[in-house]
Amino acid sequence: MRKIVLAVFLFFSTVLRAFAVPATGEIIEMPAKPEQGFQWGYVIYLPKTMDTSKPLPILFVMNNNGSYSTQEENIKSVLARFQKRSGDLVEYGIADGVGVPMVMPMVLREELPQNEPQFLYSHELNRAIFVLKDGPYARLDLQALAMLKDARKQLKQRQIRTQKKFLIAGFSAAGAFGNRFALLHPERVLAVATGGDHYPPLPFETYNGVPLIFPTGAYDMETYTGKKFNKRAWLQIPIFISEGGEDYNDPLPYEDTFGDEDRAVVLQVLGEGTGVDRWERVREILAASAPNVQTHTYPNTEHFWAKQDVIDFLNAHKKGGPLKPITPTDTSDRPSNFPIRVTKLYWGDEAKKELTPDLHQYMREREVYMRVEGDNSLPHWVDNITCAVDVLYQGNVVIENKRCASAQFQDTTHHFNLQAIRLTEEEWAALKKTGGRTFSLRTYYPRIWDVPEDLTFTIP
Repeated sequence: MRKIVLAVFLFFSTVLRAFAVPATGEIIEMPAKPEQGFQWGYVIYLPKTMDTSKPLPILFVMNNNGSYSTQEENIKSVLARFQKRSGDLVEYGIADGVGVPMVMPMVLREELPQNEPQFLYSHELNRAIFVLKDGPYARLDLQALAMLKDARKQLKQRQIRTQKKFLIAGFSAAGAFGNRFALLHPERVLAVATGGDHYPPLPFETYNGVPLIFPTGAYDMETYTGKKFNKRAWLQIPIFISEGGEDYNDPLPYEDTFGDEDRAVVLQVLGEGTGVDRWERVREILAASAPNVQTHTYPNTEHFWAKQDVIDFLNAHKKGGPLKPITPTDTSDRPSNFPIRVTKLYWGDEAKKELTPDLHQYMREREVYMRVEGDNSLPHWVDNITCAVDVLYQGNVVIENKRCASAQFQDTTHHFNLQAIRLTEEEWAALKKTGGRTFSLRTYYPRIWDVPEDLTFTIP
């Protein structure tokens, strides 16, 4: 991995910026202070619901912009999260509901050159980030602690007293950061509430003889941090981790989230199947070994976070004490978006006939497309990790367990989506040799995709 050099971001001037947000509280934009241990700026949010007559815990939420960006775009994206109406209940709505100040970093998610591994998902504190020895991303966990120390000083100047221990919340990659941070620094954490993180670390160094390297567990933490996993302190943290029962937004196949080494550990410990299957195995392990953790799966939900449950859980634990389980929101009557019904199959050039010309540049001849239309359209995050198919000829498998490509095309004029199955040159050549034959698809994940048996495509 290349050494990353910290750029000088003009956006982080030494001047503090504070301004009010309509219908909510006040936010304060803080600059990076490398000399004090943090190389990224952060935001303090002060809700109107705070009771400043007593010391308050700070709520820490890692930023997660969901995509690569420039630093200017990144800062705008983070600040925009505080500029929505309170009814939208983004992260600052949790601070409103709990009545505590909130800190959110403005860490960049940077895209590396194409010839280098793309596994720097900084917002989730993945292994590639964790093992860095220098540069702006090194030891983001310690940088977060330095931000919180600085935030406490800033709040003290405003006569807002804060506790040394803090609350953590986060969803998806930010949820992963929170769960992993708590493993690294349990003595500093008051309570944790996260969602959308399929693979929270297990509180062991080994499991069934398998070394759980970070972030799967605590096996090699001491190698990189200089201290062993404090399991006694971790068991004192009330933790709530939730997942959607149909959350197939599985990070495991992505190389910017898991490297080969830690991915192999996950598969060895939790087995094959979908991310939802493996999440349920995580729940079983935690239920048997972690009495401080409450887990929940929300039926009929996708990449879903019930923020009111997060507010309820943090309110129940913001004064400390053992785990007090909450009653999660009932989603059993919620309409399911799965399975997604495929209405047509066709290969590249044939599909172009039904697409607007501006989309043609993204299409390839050696692709097969599944068309979805109507109300049962694709969730925005459905991509290569949620689609796997077998290609059949006369009922016999000719290409097995083929993952969909990350390309997803939407035609808003005609209200349909195309999900691409990108074949290799060898696979495409094999199908072309059978010119004029008709093929069908069988879904590898039948809970996600419904491809009727009579849908076919023909290679001329």
